[in-house]
Amino acid sequence: MRLCLFTPRVHRPAGLLALGLALTLATLQSASAQPMRPAPPPGWYVTAGFGLVGGPSYEGSGANQVNLVPNLSAGYRDTFSLSIRGAEYFFRPIEDLKLTAIATLLPARDEDQDGGPFTIGGGETDRLRGMGDIDRSLGLGGAIVYDYGPGEIKAKLVQGVDDAAGLRGELGVALNGVIPTPGPPLIWSFGPKLLFQDQTAAQTRFGVSQAQAGATGYAAFSPEGGVYANELSGTLVLPLARDGSSTLVGFGGLRRLEGDAAHSPIVAERTGLRFGLVWGRLF
Repeated sequence: MRLCLFTPRVHRPAGLLALGLALTLATLQSASAQPMRPAPPPGWYVTAGFGLVGGPSYEGSGANQVNLVPNLSAGYRDTFSLSIRGAEYFFRPIEDLKLTAIATLLPARDEDQDGGPFTIGGGETDRLRGMGDIDRSLGLGGAIVYDYGPGEIKAKLVQGVDDAAGLRGELGVALNGVIPTPGPPLIWSFGPKLLFQDQTAAQTRFGVSQAQAGATGYAAFSPEGGVYANELSGTLVLPLARDGSSTLVGFGGLRRLEGDAAHSPIVAERTGLRFGLVWGRLF
């Protein structure tokens, strides 16, 4: 999760990514500190809490919604974690390299856009009426994270098991740090990333088939795969207890759609802000 340190709307799409990349890499190259890697829990753990999460009701939506969501997870040290989003298995073949196997639930999309069980406000739009629903499905993949000084370089790929889900991934860099306080220190992370997809995922999320065109009045649209968005995002972690048993996390990101995705008939707004504030207690 990331907390966005964002600027006003960027009209040149490359500017958002280039600015974040330049700032992050410049700081990484000039820093000599060790990676800001938190100590793992000593054994099995359970985290329970809740949070407020907001953002576009779907990728490219001009309507935003806010959800009150549960924060539930369990795991073992820094080896395994299970949450309502899926499961991850971590291992480090060498000190600065972390490999992750991922099984995750890919997001659904409802053509009625009337919100889900956790939606408490906003999000209603008729722009997807006639497009049909995208069901939640399983995605399998992996991630590679390389620690570099006080930052990290990350690549991630997830392939949907469902034939229509396709392949999606991201490539990014992030700078991590600590802000001293009279109490527990604040932990922050910030950086840019590129998001990409294959043609199957592009058609599912941004395309308009002939049947959908007939139902919606949109022109048929068949996007190509490739980079579909860039994002500048970050996280701010506030420990509420010195032993780390209670934590408040603020996160956010400014994402801008690019390429064919940005020109889809269902896209009302290319730039979207995602944000959240989540509390959790470790047991």
